Amino acid sequence: MKCKSNCLPDQHPYTWIKNGKEILPETSSSISFTFFDTDHISCAAPGYEKFPSPSVYMPKLPSVSLGSSGEILEGSSITLICTSDANPAANYTWYKRNVPDPLGKDSQLVFKSVQSSDTGKYFCKADNVLKMIKSEDISVDVEYAPRLPLVSLTPSGEIVEGSSVTLTCSSDANPAANYSWFKENDQSLQHSRQNFTITNIGRQHSGIYYCDVQNKRGSHKSAIHLTVVAWRSFKIRNITKLAVTILLLLILLIFLSVWMRKKKTIGLETERKEHEENLELGTDPNYENISSLRAFAALQKEEEEKQNNPM
Repeated sequence: MKCKSNCLPDQHPYTWIKNGKEILPETSSSISFTFFDTDHISCAAPGYEKFPSPSVYMPKLPSVSLGSSGEILEGSSITLICTSDANPAANYTWYKRNVPDPLGKDSQLVFKSVQSSDTGKYFCKADNVLKMIKSEDISVDVEYAPRLPLVSLTPSGEIVEGSSVTLTCSSDANPAANYSWFKENDQSLQHSRQNFTITNIGRQHSGIYYCDVQNKRGSHKSAIHLTVVAWRSFKIRNITKLAVTILLLLILLIFLSVWMRKKKTIGLETERKEHEENLELGTDPNYENISSLRAFAALQKEEEEKQNNPM
């Protein structure tokens, strides 16, 4: 640290004061000092200790606050404020919990149009040349109306009479949404939870069902069609499907059989033509063997005739 006065030369001795009352032994204009959290150091001209300089000290624990009170609505503008007493004045850095990169380097963090993804815990860091002291967390809880709900059936597809089915509805919302199930052309409430199970289902349960989700920020709904078929119809339909499947397999087998037979016939015909061509060209191995035998027999006969008729 260095103490300077417009009324005194740079090399003039100074008085150094710790925490407003303890006089330090150093008297030069520049000193080195190890700070602790509560230390405040100031200097004064000798004889004027009652009129010291402003104290130098580490940043105090930062406090964080929300610029406006009340609930935080999606799309609104909010400001987070960080303050810390420090000299030299503190610099500020904002962070979101579990996000490593800083969000801003100012005493205020402004969200012009806050979104549901901004929900979370935030904190700030205040630092000067002496130290960096971190704030407590402040929670940002963004409220929004339910998103378009997703509805599904378990099991899916057509439902057979006498079985059970569960209709499921889910939606992202803050605060958590309330769920209501209604059937088309029926104003009475069918169910008031996410999962709506119908046991021993009958044909009268067929129709369109609506899932209505709502909280204090708004509402949304989606529909799903439930089809219930009689057991006899279901059985006949399955038998028909099986018969069609078997018929298709038979047709496929017949086609493969015909194709293999045709392929074999084409192969035999090709071999026959190649054999005839080889005979014509005299290149067939069997033909060559027969020609050789004939030539040998003719030569042998000619030798016998010479021996019988020497003249």
